[in-house]
Order: sequence, then C-alpha cells, then structure tokens
Amino acid sequence: MSIRSFTVFMLLTLFATASFADKIKVISTTDAPCSLSYSQGMQFGDSVFVAGQIPRQVQVTSRPVPPEPCPPSEPLPPTTNVTGTIGEQTTQVMGNIQAILKAAKLDLCDVVMATVYLATLNDFSDFNNTYTSYFTDCRDKNDNQVLPARATVGGVEIPGNPLFKIEISVIATKQGYPLKPGHLR
Repeated sequence: MSIRSFTVFMLLTLFATASFADKIKVISTTDAPCSLSYSQGMQFGDSVFVAGQIPRQVQVTSRPVPPEPCPPSEPLPPTTNVTGTIGEQTTQVMGNIQAILKAAKLDLCDVVMATVYLATLNDFSDFNNTYTSYFTDCRDKNDNQVLPARATVGGVEIPGNPLFKIEISVIATKQGYPLKPGHLR
C-alpha cells in the first residue's frame, strides 16, 4: 500500500466514524514550533498523528514554564531555524516530535509509523544514524531494539527555508507494540 493510499484509507476511516468530533483532540505545546495553519498533533482514540516537523526551534527565552498549548492567534512564540548538518537538523526535528508526543502523554517508543522527507537521499546514512539513536531504549520482551515502520522519500523541497534538509511526521498509539524498559504491555 502506498503512502498516499494509506493516508486516504486513514482519513476515510476517521471521517466514517459517526461521532468523529467527540473522539478528536488537538495536541498542542509551546515546547515545539506553533503554527496558525495546522495543528501540531491530533489525537483520535488511542492514536496520535503528529504533523510534519521541520528543523525549527522555539527560542528558549520565549518558552513558558511549564509548557502551554499554542496560542490561537498571533503572536506565536518566536522560533529559530536550524540549518546545520543533517544530523543537527534531525536532532531538532526529533526534539520537536518528542515535545508534541509528551503533550499527548506519549513518547518515541509509542511511535508506530514515521514518514520522512529528505531534500536529498545523499543524506540518508547520516540521517539514519541520528534517527535510530532516538529509539535505543525501545525494546521488545527479548530486549531487541524496536523501530517504528518508516517510509523515506528523497528529492523533496522542504518548506520554510531552502537550507532545510528534513521533515518528519509520525503516528503514535497508546496501544502500540513498541516497548520500553519498565513499560511492558
């Protein structure tokens, strides 16, 4: 099944539910870049869909402590673009994803699917080394590392800055297979 077919299937499944509005919740945190044009994440039942995250960092001085939901209008918390190596950009993107998952009371070990867009597949090896390091604590009952399913697409123009090299979106679930120490299901 292609990514497009899977996405259409998921959307049809969501909208076919009679009480869709009662089961959906916006996930939002000022610990990741906010947007007025899309939600950072959406929870539907036990599943959380995190919007594509790019290497943009919320300026530390503007972060409320503890984190709050994103404001519904301007001004949004200011951000800084991370335009370094693919490893640095991947680190920032994964940090944004972690913050959004935390707002949903989940973590990276709950991720079951990731979709990755790279500006060039020449960056794949360095990206992959950084990306997989975020899942070292995700283990099955035999202590094997568990990685989420993933689709990686190369040759994509990443929105926001011509120096951006990566965008990642994920699907996580509270009932997922990935396990973490002390978190056996």
